Amino acid sequence: MQTLGLVMGNIVGGGMADRLGRRMVIRGAQVPYVIGWILTASATNHAVMIFARLVVGMARGMTGDAMLVILDENSDARFRGTANSCMIVFYVLGFLAVTGVASFLQWRLVAWLAVIGPVTAFILTYFIPESPMWLVRHGRNEEAAIALERLWGRNHRDKAQQELIYFKMRVQKEQLLWKKSFADYCRALRSRYVYKPFVLSLIFFILNILCGTVIFVYYTVDIIATALRGRNHQMDEFSAATVVGFLRLIVLIIACVLLYVVRRRTLLLISCIGSASFMLILGTMLQLNSSGNLISELNEELLSLILIFLYVSFNTVGLYLVPLMMIGEMLPNRIRGFASGVICSFNDILMIGVVKIYPWFSRMVAIEGVCLLFGGFSVLISLYVYLFIPETQGKSLAQIEEYFQQYNILWVTRPKTSHKGLGLLHRTDRDKLCKEVEEALSLEKLHPTSNS
Repeated sequence: MQTLGLVMGNIVGGGMADRLGRRMVIRGAQVPYVIGWILTASATNHAVMIFARLVVGMARGMTGDAMLVILDENSDARFRGTANSCMIVFYVLGFLAVTGVASFLQWRLVAWLAVIGPVTAFILTYFIPESPMWLVRHGRNEEAAIALERLWGRNHRDKAQQELIYFKMRVQKEQLLWKKSFADYCRALRSRYVYKPFVLSLIFFILNILCGTVIFVYYTVDIIATALRGRNHQMDEFSAATVVGFLRLIVLIIACVLLYVVRRRTLLLISCIGSASFMLILGTMLQLNSSGNLISELNEELLSLILIFLYVSFNTVGLYLVPLMMIGEMLPNRIRGFASGVICSFNDILMIGVVKIYPWFSRMVAIEGVCLLFGGFSVLISLYVYLFIPETQGKSLAQIEEYFQQYNILWVTRPKTSHKGLGLLHRTDRDKLCKEVEEALSLEKLHPTSNS
């Protein structure tokens, strides 16, 4: 029920984020959070409990999309990956905190304590600046200037002013494409810089689910128990699942640092290749040993645990982390909220189906087939990342939009340009844009009240 609520929250929150603003959606989503947890804590029958989970799911869907978008739009390009990974680290910490508290407190009291989170978040939204790009698009230039000065700091007002003028220029060019009529809107949706990142992101999310990233989160205990074939000489499945949870947290913390120094594509490819290797090795070992008893039970159990831990580590550092960043980075600003809601909704619907089908599928093909399937799709997603997914490390969101306006589909066939400055743009376009910004800055200094 919570996942069904996610689908509804993604669609509603995505559209509202483009219309009302990212910060307003985050603030408004805390209200159903509070309602859902109060209903959970005071539920007297199953119907109320089920409805409460639906409401909490809607709040989570609204918050997640808007938070990723505003985080990407308010972050410096160099630190955007680290900021995203830090948010996911705190997300996992929240899970561990709630489950830890729930281990010694009564569940109704835990639900009442959960109300503190959204109430605090509602208050903190008043200290978060709204996305400057969204403000400029809606004609609120003075508020955008204040937000940019807050983000850049008082000692960098020139950079804030330069970015504000650049945003104004982008909005003016954008308005030529996104005109008022419905036909013009539909024509804009068919443009390269809209459908290319949308389709690429959607396919990536589908492959990511099929390579086991989500399934392993839901069925950690079951997968480990099946891989150990009911034996627990070294470690039982519940202890192993606890180790997996803390291991995922440690890897996410390490990824916060890696995303600042390692390119996004490199980290993602390492994650895909590592996940594929360890799952294929595990599946092959279990398959061979089930028919020939090549190694002892103790060695098989120990190797299974090691391979599972390695798979989780490599899977977490890229496939678990990067897809959420792609939503805010690759989608165009004009429809970023709505498009991210659609992709997340489709992802949640697919996730519901896969999670429900997995128990039947695992009984049909056994654990060996499950591991080989995860490994096979990990190989497929490795090829997909290498061919199609662009490098976004250190690139502004505007630069990424400019890349998708090019005619190439494959990343490996992109026009090779300098990686300095607006590296994703063609050199002549980059020089022209820089000249336009410099001229606009000169006009702004001569006429501070001008709207040029």
